[in-house]
Amino acid sequence: MLGLLYKDFYIIGKYSLKLILVIAVLFIITVSSGSDLASLFPVYFSMLSTILLLSNMAMDEQKNWNLYALTQPITRKVLVGSKYILGIIISVVSLVAVLLLIYSASLISGKPLTSDEIYIALISVSTFYIIASFLVPLVYKFGVEKARLAILAICFLPTLIVILSTKLNCSLSILITLSPTTLSIIYVVFITVLYILSFLISSYIVKNKDY
Repeated sequence: MLGLLYKDFYIIGKYSLKLILVIAVLFIITVSSGSDLASLFPVYFSMLSTILLLSNMAMDEQKNWNLYALTQPITRKVLVGSKYILGIIISVVSLVAVLLLIYSASLISGKPLTSDEIYIALISVSTFYIIASFLVPLVYKFGVEKARLAILAICFLPTLIVILSTKLNCSLSILITLSPTTLSIIYVVFITVLYILSFLISSYIVKNKDY
C-alpha cells in the first residue's frame, strides 16, 4: 500500500511546481480584485483535488500500471484502496491549503476570519468526496476516455441540482429547521457512507475486470 501511494505522490510531485504557481496567480488575482476568496478558493481546490485524482488514474491507465501492479504481491482491493486513500490525503492537504490561504487573505485585507468562512471552506472542499465517489467506479469500469462525458456531467451535478430545485420550487424548510451541528453530522455520515460504498463498488468492478 505504501509503495502504491509513494508512486502516486511521485507522479503528483512531477507537476506540483506548476500547481503551486497556478494557485499563487489565482490567489494574487482574487485578493487584488477584492473578490471573496473564502467562497471561491474552496471550490477551486475541490475541483483541483478531483483533477489530481483523475490525472493520476489516467496516467496509470496510459502506462498499463494496474496490469504491472497485479503481478506484485498485492490484492486488487489494496490496489483500489490506495486510490481512495490518495483521495483522502489530497482532500486533507487541499483543506489545509485553503484555510492557510483564507487566513492569509484575512491578514492582508484586515478582516478577521469568521467561523462561517471556515464552515463554508470545510463543506466546499469536502464535496470532492461526493464527486470522487461517482467518478472513480466509472473510471475503473470504462476508463478515463470513455467516462469523459460522465465525468463532465458529474462535475456539473451540484449546479444542476440547484437549478432544478429552484425551477421546481423545492422546499428546504425541513433542512432549515435543523441545527448546524445536526446538519454537519448528517453531511459527514452521508459522504462517509457514500465514499465507502464507492470503494466497495470499485473493488467489485476491478475484481471482475480482465487486465
